[in-house]
Amino acid sequence: MKKTLTLLRHGEATMGEGIRNDYHRSLTPNGILQLSRLTNVLVSSGVFFDYTLYSPAKRTTKTMELLAEDVAMGVKVADRSIYEASLGNLLQAIHRIDDRYQDVLLIGHNPGISHLQGYLSGDSSILFLPGMLVRLSLEVSSWSMVSSSTAHVLEVIQ
Repeated sequence: MKKTLTLLRHGEATMGEGIRNDYHRSLTPNGILQLSRLTNVLVSSGVFFDYTLYSPAKRTTKTMELLAEDVAMGVKVADRSIYEASLGNLLQAIHRIDDRYQDVLLIGHNPGISHLQGYLSGDSSILFLPGMLVRLSLEVSSWSMVSSSTAHVLEVIQ
């Protein structure tokens, strides 16, 4: 059975004031508007998720909360390993997902989210802008089998 992995970079965030405050950056008004438009597209397309994995940073948590107002998000799990994650950390987080879930949303940060998409699909030309979403079809029966070039890009929403 195929699985669907949707990757989303958090909405546009305020400028940071050094590394110490990066974790606490908020969404800008434009970022909130981006996510409102994205929510409308997902709702009109009938997209839903049965599992949502997200970084607990303020901007990714708010991104998840805004989408969850109108989009079915399933089980929601904040995972600290997604914040400032390397490709390896993101893969480990995906490998830990229970196989009963078929449609997963991962909300994260750049550059990790862009690297992950390129690794999974073999197309490294996509660079995630804030609020950008890429849906991938995975040719695997288990999340633990997700690896290089196991995915095909279904759609890109910016």
